Amino acid sequence: MHTQRVRAGQQYYSVDGAAHVWQVQEVFGEPGGLRHVRLFNVEAPRDVRTLTCAVLGDSRRFRLLSEDPDHGAARSRSRGQLRGHLQGPSAHGGRG
Repeated sequence: MHTQRVRAGQQYYSVDGAAHVWQVQEVFGEPGGLRHVRLFNVEAPRDVRTLTCAVLGDSRRFRLLSEDPDHGAARSRSRGQLRGHLQGPSAHGGRG
């Protein structure tokens, strides 16, 4: 598990199950307690989830795509392109 600082606006790709891009809407929690994030599905913004930061930081479940959605290309990529991007050149015939 990779620990990283989670901030509003970051985008993550879910790698376990259905391929979705999630954007962090809010980070909250009590000082010294568990931190939580509220995420929304970029393709279906009404689909909102609340997770602990630890779950979001688990690379078996999520991968960070973009620190800042205004400068990242995650919104403009299809799910298939995202899978290829995350799996590397071998996922799409060796082309970069």
